[in-house]
Amino acid sequence: MQPQNLYQIAEQSIDNWLTSSTWAEDNWYATTSQGDFVTIDTITGERTIINNSWFYTGLAYNDNNQTMYAVNYDNAVYEVSYLYTLDITTGEWTIIHEIPNLYFTMLACSNDGTLYAVEGVNFNLYTINPETGTATQIGYLGYDAIYSQDLEYDKNQDKLFVAAFNFNENRGELREVNTETGNSTLIDIFEGGAELTAFAIPYPIETPNKLPEIESYDNNFSIYPNPSNGTFTIETPNSPARAGLLGLEITDITGKTILTMEATEHNGACSVALPLPLQGIYFLKLILENQIITKKIIIN
Repeated sequence: MQPQNLYQIAEQSIDNWLTSSTWAEDNWYATTSQGDFVTIDTITGERTIINNSWFYTGLAYNDNNQTMYAVNYDNAVYEVSYLYTLDITTGEWTIIHEIPNLYFTMLACSNDGTLYAVEGVNFNLYTINPETGTATQIGYLGYDAIYSQDLEYDKNQDKLFVAAFNFNENRGELREVNTETGNSTLIDIFEGGAELTAFAIPYPIETPNKLPEIESYDNNFSIYPNPSNGTFTIETPNSPARAGLLGLEITDITGKTILTMEATEHNGACSVALPLPLQGIYFLKLILENQIITKKIIIN
């Protein structure tokens, strides 16, 4: 992740801003200040409204039971929160628990189905048991927080992050949260100190255990370094020329094409530099005369 580099894909209205978001079933879901439950196009930023109901402050998806959860609080007294389930197709909502004496402003779900939430008075991290509604305090996030930001679990790295706003520093920050203690560690400052009100991290529905089987040439190619910082080398055999390599394509885990490149005619190594690389898992397709070889690369 590179929080110091933010890239705008669409204007957002201050009259109907995003209050929370998450990634689920290969889609970007979000809620808005006017109660819209939406999906967002990752290329254009266009919103598609699924339903309109409540002002939710946190959104999280459990892949294990295919359930979307949401939280909000009683605006009148700030002394009770509600845990919901949401149908991701219709937006139909169900209150499954009322949680007294807590004011939850963020929600995230781990790979193992643990629900994490942050309350907005003392800014402590909690777990919520979706079966009983019991909230268990873990610990203080470790910074002087203000406003309702967003929590998200990176299911690629198996880590919890918070898009924070640090009151003392008057800036937006990306922080990694220790799920054992609740304490968070600064990763970096968002570009311009921006305040992010909604935060989602894409991930594959099923992480491939292996890459497609290749009948030939596969062992003739090596990629180094891997992981890399976005610049790496593809080593190809000297004979035949580039082993028939015609070009390459790099996609992210959502299938979005990041880079396409034609191979030059000479033999030897091929250097690649990703434009504006972001941390994560990518897939490199080596396009040959008679086949395509897919390899996984990691940017850190």
